[in-house]
Amino acid sequence: MADDNRRDGQSPHVPTQRVEARAMDPAAISRARHVVAEQLRRWRCADPHDAALVLSELVTNAVVHAGGAVRITVTRRGEHVRIDVHDNGSGRPHLRAHSTNPGGLGLHIVDQLSERWGSQPTATGKLVWAVVSCGDERPR
Repeated sequence: MADDNRRDGQSPHVPTQRVEARAMDPAAISRARHVVAEQLRRWRCADPHDAALVLSELVTNAVVHAGGAVRITVTRRGEHVRIDVHDNGSGRPHLRAHSTNPGGLGLHIVDQLSERWGSQPTATGKLVWAVVSCGDERPR
């Protein structure tokens, strides 16, 4: 995990739940999103769509720009979900200026839907992470 595990505002004593996946090619992006979305439903997240979309954008970037997501970890701690995408690429992600060209908007989506996000180098590449709100589903 990244060195900023406490940025999600949760006490270290709040129980955590975790799911892991990987995606090394474009076809695997959909499978990873499905695995994580299903787990978010099991965790009874009120609206798993934002977290699933953030995951999809981060994994797509890893596949397209860094040869794949060697490890995807999604951790729920209290009201937040943290998405960690590890890849072997050295380039750090950054928001691109808005343009009329297709593509390049994935991190803008991440920036809008997550409470915070960032990246850090690792021994083998980088970790890109995002924290998304995921309160409990209300009983019907």
